[in-house]
Amino acid sequence: MSDPDADSTSVADNDPIARWYDGFQASAHFKRLPDGHRKRAWGVIDFFATYSRDYTGEFPGQWTAGGVRECCLEILPRKITGDVALFNAVAPVLSAFFLHLDEQQLLKGGQALAKVNDGAEPSG
Repeated sequence: MSDPDADSTSVADNDPIARWYDGFQASAHFKRLPDGHRKRAWGVIDFFATYSRDYTGEFPGQWTAGGVRECCLEILPRKITGDVALFNAVAPVLSAFFLHLDEQQLLKGGQALAKVNDGAEPSG
């Protein structure tokens, strides 16, 4: 298991998460996150993408509201070990990441996923 606080990428070349994360780090969404959340961002995103793929069958760019809910509320709390700061970073980091991906046209419905991740139901 990788370190959730690690700030480096070790994803296979065919996985878009590392590329998307590089762009995310340069975005205003990333810069608005508190320092502690930025430090944990790669671990949060990597864990989410991995467990989403492995347990809900949703691959990067194909995430759905139901899959995000299941992964964040049921799977991640059971599968990863971390301190309170890590779990407090999950929703804000993923919301910022989804918004960035939506703006870059890398994830259709990213705004709706950010709302689901923040606890609001998406409209439409």
